[in-house]
Amino acid sequence: RLRRTLVLLESLGLGDRSLGERGRFLSLGERSRLALVRQLASARRGHPRLFLLDEPCLGLPVQDSIRVVEVLRQLTNEGHSFWVVEHEEGLIQAADHVVEIGPGAGAEGGRLLFAGRPEELRNADTPTGRWLRDGESVPHVLADSLPPPALQSEILEEDLYGKGRRRLHEDLLREWNTRSPLQENQAFAWQSGEGETRAVAPVAWPLPAPPTATLLQVLGLDGVLAEKVKRHGEPRCRQCGGAGPWNDLREAISSLQESNQALRVRVWTAPLLTTELSATVLRAAGFRRLWRQGKAVLLRAEEEVLVGDEVWLDRGDALEWPDSTGRLLDMEHHARLLAGGRLLARTDSQVWEYHAGHCRECGWTKNSEDAVVRRWHDWTLDEFRAAPLVESLQHATRATPEPLFVEAASLLAGTSLLERAGNTLMRSLQPLECRLARLLGLLLFPLHGLVLLHDRPLSGLPPACARRLAERLAGPGAHRWTDPEGWSDSPGPLTELGKVAFLPLSPFSLELDGSAWADPAPAPNQATLRQALGLEPPLRRQYLACEEARMRGWADSDLTLSSRGRRCPVCLGRRRQSSHEALFLPCVACGGSGWSRETASLEIRGLRWSDLGFCSLAKLAIHFAESPALAGPLNLAVEAGLGSLLLDAPLSTLALGMASLAPILAKLAGLEPFGECWLHPFAGLTPLEARRVALRMNDCLLPGMRPVCKGHHPALLPIS
Repeated sequence: RLRRTLVLLESLGLGDRSLGERGRFLSLGERSRLALVRQLASARRGHPRLFLLDEPCLGLPVQDSIRVVEVLRQLTNEGHSFWVVEHEEGLIQAADHVVEIGPGAGAEGGRLLFAGRPEELRNADTPTGRWLRDGESVPHVLADSLPPPALQSEILEEDLYGKGRRRLHEDLLREWNTRSPLQENQAFAWQSGEGETRAVAPVAWPLPAPPTATLLQVLGLDGVLAEKVKRHGEPRCRQCGGAGPWNDLREAISSLQESNQALRVRVWTAPLLTTELSATVLRAAGFRRLWRQGKAVLLRAEEEVLVGDEVWLDRGDALEWPDSTGRLLDMEHHARLLAGGRLLARTDSQVWEYHAGHCRECGWTKNSEDAVVRRWHDWTLDEFRAAPLVESLQHATRATPEPLFVEAASLLAGTSLLERAGNTLMRSLQPLECRLARLLGLLLFPLHGLVLLHDRPLSGLPPACARRLAERLAGPGAHRWTDPEGWSDSPGPLTELGKVAFLPLSPFSLELDGSAWADPAPAPNQATLRQALGLEPPLRRQYLACEEARMRGWADSDLTLSSRGRRCPVCLGRRRQSSHEALFLPCVACGGSGWSRETASLEIRGLRWSDLGFCSLAKLAIHFAESPALAGPLNLAVEAGLGSLLLDAPLSTLALGMASLAPILAKLAGLEPFGECWLHPFAGLTPLEARRVALRMNDCLLPGMRPVCKGHHPALLPIS
């Protein structure tokens, strides 16, 4: 069998490969031929076998495909048979019998169109027969034959349970599965549910800005300002504020002539930095004279170089030389090598000094980049970055008529970002400020050729700002986004829904530190609904009290997703395997629960610990009706309309206000006094949902409680 394997490898063009080579160094075609050889090597003369092959010529060039056909024909002569699924013309022509299934793929195929010999197929009225007969390719839908997709903005209907977000997630998942980085087309064929083939535009879900990025960078204005300062800024010395160093020697001489200080130079010299350079070395470099004590000295091989000697570089008025450009560059180059960039121009009565990289007025230098600072209308780039954003935009607007800075100022009007310095890091901003800055950067510099996906981008923003951004989202660029509050439709507060007596919301600045002001504090964005409702400790106690947990001797630490807990060893409790933050693909090992298999042995009345996260709050409220610690928060959440949400739903996928609403409901269910500072608990809810939740919370208030509720929901804002 070894001999036969080697013969087949040689026959299929792999004879120049060695048996010790790593498979990862082989091409796709070579690996497919190896797989083919592995199966064909088992064929023995006198023991006929039937082989089923799926596209053995896939990815092979024509010459290699011919070799495959020759090997199969040789084995056929030995008595073996082959059923082959293939689209390669050479193999079809070499077959003894051809069966064509079609006419299309998937639901459009599966019918027997032809069965017979290859020469008969050429005359058959089938897609393959027509292609063989006249050489025309089979008509099929290609992305580049479709009309380009219409890139338009679209608002998706949204509700508490994430109806719109699921649409966005499906778009992102389709993009993840179908878009190839090697594909150059802007549109791709996609089969819709109605059987219609249409072009689908690329989509992208922008990720949050990195925490180390500055505000100007996220807004996209840092690069614009840097380019403006570089192109139009006047160079100034960092030390004295003067004009700074010359760019080159030609600029220095030209500037002197323009100021009527033209030099009638006799000699150009470079003072030597060291006397270690011998005359022999200088002569080898092409120098023939020295300037010593006001006189020219012929440089002989035996001449001794003294302290204070200068190398004679050239003579005469440099700008009158016919080849002045090259000679000036040579002089400056020699001055850098011999004298650290210092060059002396001697006239009959004076000496003019040029020092590359040094300020022309004070002589200060640091290096070629730091010696000069450019000022654009009296502001340096560092001053633009350090100033409050409103001042930077105003100064840039006065300096240039470019509408970009005016648009940025108008979109940011009334927000706390205008008071922030441009070099403020994202990690220093509040969450709403980070979301706003990221969205504004995408609106100021729209991306063409794709649709951007946004989940509740306007939730929690001040009304005037939200309405401006809603109008801008429908402008240049294509955006698909959800707007549960209705900022894109409502011109003012939704007065027809009525107001809840205790809760007209009071507006707040986006720079408000919610974690320090609010009581109870909002749950972290990476938390789950289980954690936000405070159900994790009572659930853990319930399951640790069951017989199986007591027999195993498990403690609290075993039922946590920390490194000491019994979490899934593959996803480490993260429950997901996708690398995109907005794309949730459940872990294959644990099914998305985040727990190891052994935790499935813990159950209470048929409900396993590892299955808790997939249960809705309504189902859990019924299941744990006998447990006061669990029934209170669960029942209140169900009455507030959250019953269909899953226990382990990440807060990042729910309405923005859920991070504040869930802890508030947990405290209300405890019937204990607590803080009365609530931060935007209704952000991300539709007007009807916000009113229903607010009314239910009003019913649960303890006597005397008058909470201060800050937010910007249009259904609960006071009428202006």
